[in-house]
Amino acid sequence: AIVWSTETGKQLGLLRHQFEIICLDISNDSRAIATGSSDRTVRLWSIADGSPSVTASSAQWIAKLDRKHGKVDFFELNADGSRLLTRTEKSSSPHLWDAESGRLIATLAAHNDIVTRFQFSKDGRQLFTRSEDGSVRIWDAADGKFIASLDGHAKRIWGIAVRGESSMLVTADTA
Repeated sequence: AIVWSTETGKQLGLLRHQFEIICLDISNDSRAIATGSSDRTVRLWSIADGSPSVTASSAQWIAKLDRKHGKVDFFELNADGSRLLTRTEKSSSPHLWDAESGRLIATLAAHNDIVTRFQFSKDGRQLFTRSEDGSVRIWDAADGKFIASLDGHAKRIWGIAVRGESSMLVTADTA
């Protein structure tokens, strides 16, 4: 992955894994970049000192996923970069990680089918998962505890939109 300055158009750094990078995200405060690779790793690249340069030496290793789970399909960082959600090709449930320590906090396993997408609320207190089973689940982003199930859809949910402080959620399915 190449890190660019949008102001100058210059390359700031190069982030590498053993194999190709297939997903990435940047925290809202721009102090962390996460990269996921088919080498079954997710790496968090810290820009904690505020420096615009990103080098391999600034990498913080987060997780090497067990081979039985396969490569990382997608992931998302929360707003401040302290939590990371991942889903792998062979796991139907996402995993919630403490991005600073690399500790697995929880496996979010309450759906009856594969989780197709997830996202954090803008305030970072909750996270939402959507599934092939037509449901949305709400979770506590601090500890991964299940909060509620939204089961009003008959078909696969393709979209979730969250209003500001998580007080309103809109979902849409393929019907």
